[in-house]
Amino acid sequence: MLKALATLLMTGSLGAFGMSIPDSDIAFANQPFSLSAKPVVELSQSRDAELLYLCETTNGKLLELYDLGDTIRYSFGPPNNSEIVLDVPRHEASTYQWAGVGRSIHYSVSVPNGDTIYTVFISQDRLTEGRPVTGGVDVYINDEYTTSVYCADENIISNLEGVDLKPSY
Repeated sequence: MLKALATLLMTGSLGAFGMSIPDSDIAFANQPFSLSAKPVVELSQSRDAELLYLCETTNGKLLELYDLGDTIRYSFGPPNNSEIVLDVPRHEASTYQWAGVGRSIHYSVSVPNGDTIYTVFISQDRLTEGRPVTGGVDVYINDEYTTSVYCADENIISNLEGVDLKPSY
């Protein structure tokens, strides 16, 4: 089982995210907070799995994203009982990487499933005092926005910056 606590740092002017797993606190934009959610997807088939994203949503479900090498795994649902687990070939997933301009620092990974696309995201407002962080998943069906499910708070583990996928537009 993956370690549920990490340190996520935002480096000032470039807005770059880095991830390490030494401690029990998470710091985002130099503001520490702790993570209560525990990942539920066992990755025993791949020792090279990389946690890209983890948060507990406002409805108490876990939102997880893993890079398994040839596939990207999206998981959503209650702890120990995921409702959705998708293993999508890497070439079908895509990413949006912040270009370094604009009010919000934003990264996302989109995972398709037939006519549905799940876009996992993290965003930070650079101009609001306290630099609030939001994250979650946007759901699109037939290329039309359907809904968003948000992370319960800023307790988000994100390693979306620099993920090697084709670009989203």
